[in-house]
Amino acid sequence: MEWLINLIGPGHTELASTLVLYSFVIAAGIFLGKLKIGGISLGVTFVLFVGIIMGHFGYVVNPEVLKFVREFGLILFIFAIGIQVGPGFFSSFKKGGVLLNCLAVLIIVLNVAIVLAIFFIDRGTDISALVGVMSGAVTNTPGLAAAQQTAGTTEAINIMAMGYAERENDKERENVQKIIFLSVEGNKTEKEYFEGISRYRERLGITSKVDVEVLKRHRKDTNSAPQQVVELLEEYLRLREIGDEDLVKEIPKEFVEHYGIQFIKNYLENPNNIPKHERNEFNTELQKIGYNASYRKYLRKYNHNLDEFAILIDRDVQTHSEVNMESIVSYCRKKKYQCYIANPCFEFWLLLHLSDVKIEYSKELDKIKENAKVSKSHTFVSKEVSNKVNHGKRGIHFERNYLPYVDTAIDRAKNFSSDEFELIHNIGCNIWKMLENMKKFI
Repeated sequence: MEWLINLIGPGHTELASTLVLYSFVIAAGIFLGKLKIGGISLGVTFVLFVGIIMGHFGYVVNPEVLKFVREFGLILFIFAIGIQVGPGFFSSFKKGGVLLNCLAVLIIVLNVAIVLAIFFIDRGTDISALVGVMSGAVTNTPGLAAAQQTAGTTEAINIMAMGYAERENDKERENVQKIIFLSVEGNKTEKEYFEGISRYRERLGITSKVDVEVLKRHRKDTNSAPQQVVELLEEYLRLREIGDEDLVKEIPKEFVEHYGIQFIKNYLENPNNIPKHERNEFNTELQKIGYNASYRKYLRKYNHNLDEFAILIDRDVQTHSEVNMESIVSYCRKKKYQCYIANPCFEFWLLLHLSDVKIEYSKELDKIKENAKVSKSHTFVSKEVSNKVNHGKRGIHFERNYLPYVDTAIDRAKNFSSDEFELIHNIGCNIWKMLENMKKFI
């Protein structure tokens, strides 16, 4: 019975379940598209709606199959259009074809102009969402595909596809009793990894009562020194304690003088009561200086007695001294923060998902510990990870590359050092302790 659940149940990305899902969506969409209500039918468009419904209920597909089907389907679509219009394309110029093609070009130009006008008038609107809307308005599938390929990042691609992006639904955290607030060094890889842990808690055997939140850094903040990681965590802890009046006082003086204290209070209390263009303009200007008021309010909303506060830092012998690391570990123990360390770096933890490091790299453990630069963009360990799973511009592909092997990585990590002070001198990481504690939470 379990094989049947794995085949047709939501959340599975095996090749067989992906093929079954595609077959069902296409068949159901075509069948429902033939039904007429008031003499009107949606035709093959219903395949889209069936796909949206299945996605809503947690069905996902294998990323590699998705990429192939998307690109191959687009090729077939363009090919079919070419075969259909090709024979009469040039002859159409004698029968008003020039006028019709000029009108088509005009529609595209007007479409782009309207989107740009919205972007500049309604400040703060995500350009990725507008690109998705622009492509959908004229059913320009090739245009959407080209834009997604150019964007590169997973976030931008998803926003384009949806035409709208929002933070995790608050309802998903209604039952959460404990959140691990984690301050990390990196702006991207660590964040994407733990967001994957949060998203797939159920599949990892983690109750919905516990969650992990990676504290957000300003995108221009690239300072990864351990002290700055601790400071980010303590900035959040201070934020938990202050009241609304204190939050208002934190707004830079020039903004208070420009917008007025009442406007700022209204914004913090309920932004929806402020005209959208004013709200977006204010929020955009704040973010330019690294002050994200919406995110601060979001963090203050979740405040549980059982919450845990933690940092995750790389040992990185090239830049972090032994004395510095010992000082950080001692400080965390004194303040009762959890201190997670990856020696030599976070990519070592990722490598444990992909390889039995103890065996495969038994003769290269010294190279791992040194983790020297081997290219402009890679150290020894990050290069090994890249050789096994090329992350590229679209992120680490957590569901495909790491989700199936989290438990394996935990077991492999136990073969290396796990104590914070030992990790200053030896290869290993203790991230597995956090994940096991999340699994044990009832």
